Amino acid sequence: MVIITVHTPETAEYIKKTENNACMLYRVSPDGRLLRAKTEEPSPGIIMGVFLAPAAIPAGDILAEYRDNGFTGIMLDGQSPSGSIAETASALSGQVPVYVPEKLCPDAKNCNILVETAISSGSLRKRFETAISRYGRGRVFADIERTRWDFPLPFRQERGRPLSGEELKALYRRRASGPHYSPDLCAWYLSCRENGGSRFVLYDDAVSINRKLKILSSLGIAGAFLNYREVADIYGAIEKNY
Repeated sequence: MVIITVHTPETAEYIKKTENNACMLYRVSPDGRLLRAKTEEPSPGIIMGVFLAPAAIPAGDILAEYRDNGFTGIMLDGQSPSGSIAETASALSGQVPVYVPEKLCPDAKNCNILVETAISSGSLRKRFETAISRYGRGRVFADIERTRWDFPLPFRQERGRPLSGEELKALYRRRASGPHYSPDLCAWYLSCRENGGSRFVLYDDAVSINRKLKILSSLGIAGAFLNYREVADIYGAIEKNY
């Protein structure tokens, strides 16, 4: 099952579609108040997305909003690991389905863990086999990030410089080799020369994302979260049910 994550302003387009949507409607203010985006009233059946601040917020405030609107789960996100995410996730887990990014809250108990698919080394399949072994198959969900990274060669960092669609097209036109497909990374790559140096470009398209979904399906992963902002131009080509 592919779950489409949407943010404002595109939230208005999806907020009445109750099938497999997670809407990032809420954020926590610096003083710990739960604020909702100014948009249409949400329909029951979607996942409630909350962007947390370092300030703590009573889990009861989130739970009350969840129950009042008939949401089917709560997805917590934030900019960096913080005690507020772990504390909130712990307080909510066991009462409602809770989804948290592995990179922000890897030790969350009784929560569904969102594992990133964007990698520049190793194997996507192995990454999720390891996650299943650590968390249990039923708790592992995929966070599908559309990779568009630029690395100077040689590179040692795990994540490259993010590229816009136009930047990727420009580098594609100037490529020295490729594109090639990596079965391990489940992504495309190419190389190019620029200003006397070489660059390595790693990127996704609808084909590579669909292949990621096929691997996840073969591993029995229950669901994959896909950010609509990142895939709007290829959305129609992505398999929504796997």
